[in-house]
Formats: sequence, structure tokens, C-alpha cells
Amino acid sequence: MQSVWPDYRPVSWFCRTNLKGGGVAIYAKNDVKVYDINPDVDSVEQDEYCSTKIKLNDKFFIILCLYRAPNGVFTNFRDKLIDLLEIVCSQCSCVFVAGDFNVNFNGNTGEACELLNIFSDFNVNFNGNTGEACELLNIFSSFGCQRLFDQDTRIANQSHSCIDNIFCNDLSYVQSTDMNHFHVTDHLYQLLTINTTFKNDKFRTLKRTFSEHAMSEFLSMISRETWNDVYCSDCYV
Repeated sequence: MQSVWPDYRPVSWFCRTNLKGGGVAIYAKNDVKVYDINPDVDSVEQDEYCSTKIKLNDKFFIILCLYRAPNGVFTNFRDKLIDLLEIVCSQCSCVFVAGDFNVNFNGNTGEACELLNIFSDFNVNFNGNTGEACELLNIFSSFGCQRLFDQDTRIANQSHSCIDNIFCNDLSYVQSTDMNHFHVTDHLYQLLTINTTFKNDKFRTLKRTFSEHAMSEFLSMISRETWNDVYCSDCYV
């Protein structure tokens, strides 16, 4: 894989081989030092990711780029996202996650709510309150990550949705954000500028957010638990 932009080079990527569309890639300027982190989580045709660690002004940042196919199984993507976040958040204090989730984060679906819970629409609409979006947001939130965009990123004649986003677990490094038409795709581009001269002396701790949605789901899961694995165990104490 080669770069089409002068002074930039590809440092991490994944491209499906059997299906059209999709694909993820991270490019870095030639003078930026990058490190291979190799999370032990495989990309597949419907759930794609690439990642790298960069060093800017003696500060380290991890960048994770994701793509979820519209027809992909959401629960598979969700579980892989949790695995990836557990790995990268343990390796670096500042993590950026960017991607097309194909979940509308501005919609009202269960997927959107689930994703919103994970982080704080990788082709799920993040501006809706769907189950998938809420679940993703809750997942990101449990890792101290917040989304940086709430505007619709894909606007068509009959629909609009916020399926692309960037998440970060340390907003003190976020200097500015911008979004506009790229004129070569039906998605708007998202631009994030980070401040690498900021000195963060605060001691940071990550904690899970006990939201009303998360507590309700926990109680629902407990009510359905049969404990058969415990009662049928061959172990005796």
C-alpha cells in the first residue's frame, strides 16, 4: 500500500478481499514516529480495524480506526470493540477512536444506545437513541471516552444520520473539531486538531458509569440468570 499524499505514509491498514466497499487505513507524516501495537483481535470482512501509536512532542497517543459493515452482526462488532478498548486503554493514557460505525448515534435505536454506553454510528446513527447507539455510547463511556461530534455525517435526499464519529478518553488534548463536505463521497469529513503542548498534571482515574440504562439492563439480565452453571458444576467446596 502506497500513499497518494506527499509527505505522508501508510502505517496501518486493513482491506477486505471478497466484498466491495469498506477498508480502514491510518496515514502519518513522514517525520512522525509511529509504533506498532498489534492488538490480538483479528479484523474480518464485516468488522475492520487498524491501529497505531504515535509520539508527538514527547507525548504518546494511540489511534484506532474502525469500520462496521451495514449488514454486519452488531453483537460481534460490540464484543470486538470492548476487547480493543481494553487493550489500547491499558497501553496509553490518551486514545482516539475514529470510524464509520453504521449505527445512527442521533437515532433512537437500541444499537445506538448500546454503542453510546460503551464509549461514554460506526454506521449506526449516534444522534438517535437506538439500542445499538446507546449501547456503543455506554461502552465508550465505561472506558472514559466521549464522542466529539453530534452532527449528521451522512446526508441524502431522503435521510440523514450520524454514523461517523471520533471518541477520545482525554479531552484536554482536543484543541478543535470541524466537519464539512469532501465532495468525493456521500459522507462529511471530520477534522480533529490536538494540542500536543498541553501539560496534563492531573491524576486521572477511569471508572464505569452506572447510568439508568446500564442499571436497567443489568437488573434485566440478573432476572433472567438461571445459575445452572453453578448448580451443575462438578466442583465441590
